[in-house]
Amino acid sequence: KGEEVAVDASLVPANASLSSLRSIRTGKSVQEHLREVKERNRLAPEGAPLERAHVSNAEFRSTTDPEARLAQKPGTPRQMSYQATHVTDAAAGVILAAGGALADSSEPASALPLLVAAQETLRAQGLTLGTVVADAGYDAGGFHAAVEQLPATPLTNYTPDPTPRPAAFQKAAFCYFREADAYRCPHGRLLPYHETDRYRRRRYRIRATECA
Repeated sequence: KGEEVAVDASLVPANASLSSLRSIRTGKSVQEHLREVKERNRLAPEGAPLERAHVSNAEFRSTTDPEARLAQKPGTPRQMSYQATHVTDAAAGVILAAGGALADSSEPASALPLLVAAQETLRAQGLTLGTVVADAGYDAGGFHAAVEQLPATPLTNYTPDPTPRPAAFQKAAFCYFREADAYRCPHGRLLPYHETDRYRRRRYRIRATECA
């Protein structure tokens, strides 16, 4: 009927083991990488920031399945996986669209093209897409806006910000300006782009003297 559809994603185990991971930069195994980080931290000058001993998708790839990614669900160990997403009609239990993606892909981003496909499937039968139901993993402003533009009605489980930081220091309190590639803090100061770290995380900074 299309009046109400559910969208969800699951992790599908890849045919690749953790032992097949090698560093993109050095070609070394996880064990060799962690040993080297530990040794560098041991030899670091006193007071110097220590390097994080971490195994990430930004740093490692499987030699047997380069598209497999490290991922995990709460309460389960990390493993090499893919992401499978489906859009299902709630009344009939019929799968309207399904697809696969990299396991570290954003669930909302993976779902949007499938919702468009589901909409086309319904339209071919003279039906329209009504309400899109999803869990807390899809509780994102961009996802809600995209669903409304289909047009359809998004209905997701609300998740409060779990960060222990004071309200003025939570990410939600900072406004991003794409043209300037900078964030504005609650007091109106701009934090410009500073660097991209080894884990491909973009960092934005402002001088402490300006922020104090």
